[in-house]
Amino acid sequence: MTWPKRYGGGEQSGMARFVVIEELLAAGAPVAAHWIAERQTGPSLLRFGSDEQRAKFLPPIVRGECFFAIGMSEPDSGSDLASVRTVARATEGGWIISGVQNLDESRHSSTLYDRPLSVLRTPE
Repeated sequence: MTWPKRYGGGEQSGMARFVVIEELLAAGAPVAAHWIAERQTGPSLLRFGSDEQRAKFLPPIVRGECFFAIGMSEPDSGSDLASVRTVARATEGGWIISGVQNLDESRHSSTLYDRPLSVLRTPE
C-alpha cells in the first residue's frame, strides 16, 4: 500500500496501511505468509536494494506472488542477533556465505517461500 507506484504500490500513508492491517487481523485474514516479504524484505529493498533487485522482487511481493522466510536464528544461539556467527564474504561474482541458520517459516511449509532473508556478519 505504501510503496511507490512504479513497483505496484499505492503510495498510501502509513496510517492507511495500519488501519487496513488491523482490520485484516481482526477479521482473521491469512496475512502471516506474506508478512516477512511485505514488512521486512520489501522495505529493506526499497532502502538498500539496487534498481535491479527492486524491479525483480517488489512487484511480485505487491501481487502476493513472492514470499520470504526469515533466517535470524542459529543452532545454539536462538534468535540473539548479537550472537550471529554466519558470515558473508564478498567475492568478484557475489558473496560466499558460511554458517548455518534456521528459518522461521511462521508455521508454513517451506515450499511456500521463494527465498530466505538472512542476518549475516561481514568481515570488518
